[in-house]
Amino acid sequence: MNRILTFSSLAATSSILMTTTALADITASEVWQAWQEDAAAMGMSLNGASTTETASGLDVSAMEYTATIPQFGEMEAPLEIRADLGSMTLTDNGDGTVGLTIPDNHTIVVSFTMGEDGGAFSVDAASEGRVTTISGSTDEMVYETATDKMSWELADWSFTGGDVSTEDLAQLVIEFAMAIEGQSSTYTVDRTNGISVSGTDNTAQLSYNMKMETPDAQVNQNDSLVQTGIQTAVSMTLPAGLDFTSPEGAINALRGGLGFAVKSTAETSVQEGNQMSPLGPVQSKINANDVAFDMTANGGLVQVIANYGVTAIDVITPMIPPVSLAADGMAVDMTVPLISDGSRARYMVALNDFTLNDEIWGMFDPTSVLPRDAAQLTLDLTADPAWQIDVLDLAAWENVSEANLPVKPTDIRLDAFELTVAGASLTGTGAMNVDYSGFAPQPAGHIDLAASGLNGLMDNLVAMGLLPEDQVMGARMMMGLFAVPGEDEDTLNSRLEMNEEGHIFANGQRLK
Repeated sequence: MNRILTFSSLAATSSILMTTTALADITASEVWQAWQEDAAAMGMSLNGASTTETASGLDVSAMEYTATIPQFGEMEAPLEIRADLGSMTLTDNGDGTVGLTIPDNHTIVVSFTMGEDGGAFSVDAASEGRVTTISGSTDEMVYETATDKMSWELADWSFTGGDVSTEDLAQLVIEFAMAIEGQSSTYTVDRTNGISVSGTDNTAQLSYNMKMETPDAQVNQNDSLVQTGIQTAVSMTLPAGLDFTSPEGAINALRGGLGFAVKSTAETSVQEGNQMSPLGPVQSKINANDVAFDMTANGGLVQVIANYGVTAIDVITPMIPPVSLAADGMAVDMTVPLISDGSRARYMVALNDFTLNDEIWGMFDPTSVLPRDAAQLTLDLTADPAWQIDVLDLAAWENVSEANLPVKPTDIRLDAFELTVAGASLTGTGAMNVDYSGFAPQPAGHIDLAASGLNGLMDNLVAMGLLPEDQVMGARMMMGLFAVPGEDEDTLNSRLEMNEEGHIFANGQRLK
């Protein structure tokens, strides 16, 4: 899977580099030269096995990007990465624009070497009806592409080095295929100050299939995804002097203004998974409408937001009846700082108005004693992670230890929590500060909780025979210690506190 992700990253990088040139009265040779200059500006090189000037433009064969990452840290040797994207033709259209033509069927080969270790993989790419036109000026270029169909399929891969045997690799199965249909895009590249890319993409359908099997049968996974009606907006800023090949290159880029944003929506999304567990096959399917995905990175802060509309999740396992979960919506919002600048982290997940099928309810509540109203789950946490190092500074991780932690959260907040199910509800908020000046971290803060329907839920569990009466009595006595009655019937409120001395209080009464 890492190999697939590596291919995706290199393919995205090459696509960006191939859209970063703007010269007055654009010609094919000027476009090629600009691509080479942009690659060099990022610490890479771009060359072709042969470049032939023709009456109408330029033919390039075996177009290859090469990047060398110097040896540092625990690396035993420098890492060299090569990406051969195949051949292409740049054509002077005669109207100030340049056409980019790539063979309908070609192979992309990515290889890497580090001392005596190395590896490679190849991807077969195919397209139908692809037309790309480059227009604009020296400072600003516009790339317009329309494609009927495009596909990529992992054709072959290899790895040498370490303790991996040839016999084990021969038994390892990795398959990956991706396809898009009805795609059109427009991207504008501004090179007046570094490189800025912005554009939109519309795709009628996107699909992929991935399969992985290990010889010991510990991994046996087959996944697929089909999305329709996809609209995407992309923006990216690459500061001048960007160099990803040095150990400090990524950090300097983040601090120097590297940023990107991807906003995508899909009308429908169907994701299926099949895997072999020790107990037998497990099948899953997620069917969602109105999917939205946003990812931004700016100033070392990464935010990912995902929202799903009406969603159905089905799971079939060998041990229990099929599980069907339906929700009015699901949401995830995560913010992760990558540099030590004091930015806050956030993790929010919500499962809105979800229900389970009667077969699952019937396993523990066959007589329908418990209310089966739609349930709610919300968790929203934020924190000042207080990074002691930059996350992408690989050399700094070498000094991490129990006495030298990479992260020391000082301000943690529970902004929202809600769990509503089977007629009962629990909500809460809270805040905590952590002091690291002593021998061990010392937290201090509070959490406010509000509950409703707990007594009714316990009565129902007793009536169902799932909870003994004596345990209910003990639970109610404990609730009396930690909570006070609310204004409404069967409601409880509680404030739990911990001070700097480690003392614990419940509603003002010291417990420890």
